[in-house]
Amino acid sequence: MAVGGFAFIIQQGVPIALPWHFWPAIIFCFAAFPVLGILLLIKRGLLENIHVAKRTARNRSYPLALAGAAIGKLYLHYGILTEHTVFLNMQLWALCINITLFLLWIINSAGLKISAHTSGTSGFLALCTAFLLQYPISWNWVYISVFICALVYIARFRLSAHSHKELIAGFCLGFIVTFAVFSL
Repeated sequence: MAVGGFAFIIQQGVPIALPWHFWPAIIFCFAAFPVLGILLLIKRGLLENIHVAKRTARNRSYPLALAGAAIGKLYLHYGILTEHTVFLNMQLWALCINITLFLLWIINSAGLKISAHTSGTSGFLALCTAFLLQYPISWNWVYISVFICALVYIARFRLSAHSHKELIAGFCLGFIVTFAVFSL
């Protein structure tokens, strides 16, 4: 959902020229880096599999995701030197991702196996909702993101990956953080 949020922001703004390194950097920081880190932890025997079902094992994977997101935020801040609204919104989106991942890590460490999947999808929903309230965009984005949230919620529950409480907590976390950052 992180990479999708960047694509959404770009699609909503006026056409801009992206540097050649933009998409490789975004995909690496927000998708490949965390997955490669998890695969390395599996190879070293520190994680059982890529699903990271045990709450305590998640404390090993969240720092990887957070490190990738932090590198991505730094890239957006220092690697693209422009004050264009699209890039400012991308920096806000990266900030939302970092805050959400950090809070997921803290909450998980405190004993609640909160759903990162619903945090991600609800963050995207909040992004679409905030854009709807600030810019003239189509309601279709909100409808699509609600549908994605519902699918992810049902899938995670049916897979017995999370309880309703964990799914709702994840949903609330992602939505509140993202909506607050884009509304302030």
